[in-house]
Amino acid sequence: MNHHMYPLAAHAAATHTSGGVGWLGPLLLILVGVLIGRLWGRWAGLKHLGTAEFRTRWTNINRVRRW
Repeated sequence: MNHHMYPLAAHAAATHTSGGVGWLGPLLLILVGVLIGRLWGRWAGLKHLGTAEFRTRWTNINRVRRW
């Protein structure tokens, strides 16, 4: 293969790992994103209720989540 004509292919060939854990990084990134998204979604969904109601419901969510 002519590496001067295909620099991206040359880079891919040079950095390819045969260990099989190349999917671990993207999987961890997706899991962290889902967790942050769920927490933010709950918070944003309850925030429009007002401060007192928000505190009550947020406390209830956290209490139930422990079990």
